Amino acid sequence: MRRSGTTLRTTALAALFWAQAGSAASTAAQPEGGAGNGFGRVIFLVEPPDARIAVGHRTFEAANADPNDTAAGPEEEETSGETAPRSGNASRELVAAPLPAGDHLAEVSRRGYLPTFAGFTVDAGRDTTVTVQLRRSSAALRVRTVPGDATVLIDGFVHGRTGADTDDFASTGALAGIDRERLPPELWIAGLPLGIHDLEIRKEGFRAHRQTVEIAALQDVELPPVVLESEHAMLLLAGLPEDARVYGNGRELLPDREKIKPETPVLPGPLDLVVARGVHDYFETSLVVEDGAWLEVPVELRPALAVVGVFGEDAAGLRAVASAVETLRGGDSHIVLDRDKAAAAIFDEFGVDANVLRDTESARTDLDWEAIRGRIQDAAPAALYLAAVLSDDLVADTVDLWLWAAAPGPAAPDVATIRLRDGRLDGAALRRLARSLYPTLASGAKTPGLGAVLIESLKGGALVVAAVDRDGPAAEAGLAPGMEVVGLNGEAAKSVLQLTEALDGLPEGGAVELTIRGADGDATLVVTPEWGLSQLDVHAPDLLPSTAAARLLREIERPAEVPRWLLELDLATLLIAAGDADGAVRLLEEVDAPDRAGLGQGAARYALGLALSDLAARGREGARERARNVFESLVGFEHCRLANDRGPHVAPRARLRAVALAHP
Repeated sequence: MRRSGTTLRTTALAALFWAQAGSAASTAAQPEGGAGNGFGRVIFLVEPPDARIAVGHRTFEAANADPNDTAAGPEEEETSGETAPRSGNASRELVAAPLPAGDHLAEVSRRGYLPTFAGFTVDAGRDTTVTVQLRRSSAALRVRTVPGDATVLIDGFVHGRTGADTDDFASTGALAGIDRERLPPELWIAGLPLGIHDLEIRKEGFRAHRQTVEIAALQDVELPPVVLESEHAMLLLAGLPEDARVYGNGRELLPDREKIKPETPVLPGPLDLVVARGVHDYFETSLVVEDGAWLEVPVELRPALAVVGVFGEDAAGLRAVASAVETLRGGDSHIVLDRDKAAAAIFDEFGVDANVLRDTESARTDLDWEAIRGRIQDAAPAALYLAAVLSDDLVADTVDLWLWAAAPGPAAPDVATIRLRDGRLDGAALRRLARSLYPTLASGAKTPGLGAVLIESLKGGALVVAAVDRDGPAAEAGLAPGMEVVGLNGEAAKSVLQLTEALDGLPEGGAVELTIRGADGDATLVVTPEWGLSQLDVHAPDLLPSTAAARLLREIERPAEVPRWLLELDLATLLIAAGDADGAVRLLEEVDAPDRAGLGQGAARYALGLALSDLAARGREGARERARNVFESLVGFEHCRLANDRGPHVAPRARLRAVALAHP
């Protein structure tokens, strides 16, 4: 192809650029054609070779081009035919696609150089060569970091961010073995004066990098890639259970549990640490971690009490409730969490407000507490929930504290009313409530049994043996029906309560001395009681079903001496007492109680029969027949007991209930 001998030199006429820009933009949209269709070809020779060339809306550039590279420019794929000769190694040839004949303006720019405008004319069917040599204006610093996307400061001023990591780039903390092509893109910083500058590179989660950079001449200064070091500290979680999950600032951490004190790395700075095991064991703390620190944190799991709302407007009452919550927070039974924001929208959705809750009986029975509890539990997992309701918006004289346990505890809340006096909640009532939040459960406790029934003598001053279990400890010691017991552990025997207290005070394996009056004088018998399992007394007057359920659920989730089946049986019995027969049936159908003498499978099936009887009384189809079948199956369980290993026999009670269900 014949080449034009015309060469157009650079010009800095910005006015010409703007005049021609519109013309170039209008012609750029025309179909590209060959040299014989009103188009000509333009060949650019530029120095430096990696400058950017723009003609209208079209751009041609060879970023980071090597002047010694003899390969064709990036636009060569768009054209065919020969290329213009190169001007040695001082410039880079870019072959443009054909441009329409006429006048055009090219903008040539590059960091560290003054932008330059070159006007030229394209003749149809001819080649036009445009030579541009840019003039230096400043040094250009080129910075690359591993990993990328780091903030670069020069002399304390932000100059931009390095390029982001490529999709396939994995930061290893070193450059060895990493292909330079896969490193993040570099950041160019132009306009720096000559001299020594302070360079600082920052990225969250990494230690700041600082160094000085000397700019000795107006030239490109390319720094070696800066490998950023990860910031980290180490937490040692003393007492961390194996099945607990750990969260730091909302993200799950994975401690090394092979260590004696499990270790987990964390980023320096403020840290909200949460450890949870199910919903019934919880620990949280906030701390500030220094870079490089090794910090031991004792993990003390406790059940979580979530405060989910205070209803009412009386300012004094609100302050009193806040003070009461702080009192509970200072106790050692629960971790108290503020979850009112998470629950507020849920209460609004169900129409729950102060006026609704002040009608206590209607609110407990008419509101769908199972649904409310489920939604709040999803939003704010906890073992126990607390809401406070002031009796009045102007001057409240009482506060109702609503308490309910996480599922599968009773859905209906317990309500404890506490008086407000002089702007404070009654201290004695608040202390009783605090104790009831984590009740001491007799569930599973081994209790002593004599194997005999003693009654108070009508004559007074003695106890009479009414019945003796065959092969029981009393029979083995020689106790027989009709005997009079006049002494107990060296003191006069006066009441059954006295005997009960003596038995309750015995250590396991201990014995009692009974003085027996006989025709030949008094005799002493030593009876070593048998120790057996017992159930929770769900009808105890000071028991709150919600707090008892929360305690039982926590014990079920963690290893304990009390058999799991017995804890589940107690929870089911609690659900029956609270009116949740459906929940009790679901739980009892899964209880794997052993067939043992005393408390066991018979008691669990008897409880199932009671729950089904409750459903039958409410008209549940098929529940009556199921309950009767359960009770009939227990008639032969002569060795089974209720309440404890020495409690009432299951069989006779089951027989009576089966008969009653057969004849409605």
